[in-house]
Amino acid sequence: MPAPGSPPPVPPGVIRRGLRILWTGVREEPRIFAISATGSALFALTTIGQAYVFGAITERVIVPGIRDGNAPAAGLALAFLAILGMTTLKIIGILARRLGAGSCSTASRRPTASA
Repeated sequence: MPAPGSPPPVPPGVIRRGLRILWTGVREEPRIFAISATGSALFALTTIGQAYVFGAITERVIVPGIRDGNAPAAGLALAFLAILGMTTLKIIGILARRLGAGSCSTASRRPTASA
């Protein structure tokens, strides 16, 4: 018996049925699925990349600028371009992921010849 307030147990076969539905979508729309999966990977990588970029900017531009009382324009421009580049890649990843998922969702609702 589950503890009070905990979610009910997952019935047997739920994961298997979900994976079967997912695999059906992959077989029917492999290109759209690949676009969506690539977008997800790009989103994940740019999330990690943004942390690295912000750390590098803090270490190489912000802290020296505060310490010296002056931040060089070239450092600020490079920081801006790095943030802009990572943000642009992240947006592309989000769009690919969402457009691919939307296309798969729409395709899964289309009537089939056997319906």
